[in-house]
Amino acid sequence: MILHAQSKQPEDEPWKKEYRATATKYNDLIHTRLEVKFDYDKSYMYGKEWVTIKPHFYPSDSLTLDAKGMDLHKVAIEKDGTTTPLSMTMTE
Repeated sequence: MILHAQSKQPEDEPWKKEYRATATKYNDLIHTRLEVKFDYDKSYMYGKEWVTIKPHFYPSDSLTLDAKGMDLHKVAIEKDGTTTPLSMTMTE
């Protein structure tokens, strides 16, 4: 019995040769809680969101939220029943 190996390797797809960096991960999302109500006539959703996060690797003193189309009124840390307001900066 005679066996032959493939002589030509299949070429990689062109997109595999482009480096595509992922966003740097600063925090891990642990849990999300939503309390919402809808106004269908205005196409609005009103509500509150609570997120539980922890630093991904290094301690962090800031959090970036992708909140396009949202109106943020307050950002705070809630711990042991105490709410501590935080400063926030809105950027585009």
